[in-house]
Amino acid sequence: MRAGSPLAAELARLIRREGFVVELGDFERNAVFNAKSYRGPEALAAAARRAPRNRWAGFQLYYPMPGRELASSNGYEVVGAVAAAFQEVVPAMNLCMQVPLVPRERLPSLGG
Repeated sequence: MRAGSPLAAELARLIRREGFVVELGDFERNAVFNAKSYRGPEALAAAARRAPRNRWAGFQLYYPMPGRELASSNGYEVVGAVAAAFQEVVPAMNLCMQVPLVPRERLPSLGG
């Protein structure tokens, strides 16, 4: 995770422009970064270094759907919101994975 990297640019877009949140840590004392608190990839790297070495640590990138919006949505709308959030993070995921995700319309046909 370095300043100027494609992943740093994608995370900055998601957090600062799209309203996503990052949590990084041991799930008890996570560092939380949002549009107001995110200062760049150096902050994420520092949070990762603070995680206890003898415990699991995780990185979560998510869109925090407001409770009022969630409560007023039907199941179809919630599934649509989850799918839309997933589509937003695919470019960041592809920068981290060995096998990139591709849109369904670009998948090869498996026949009838």
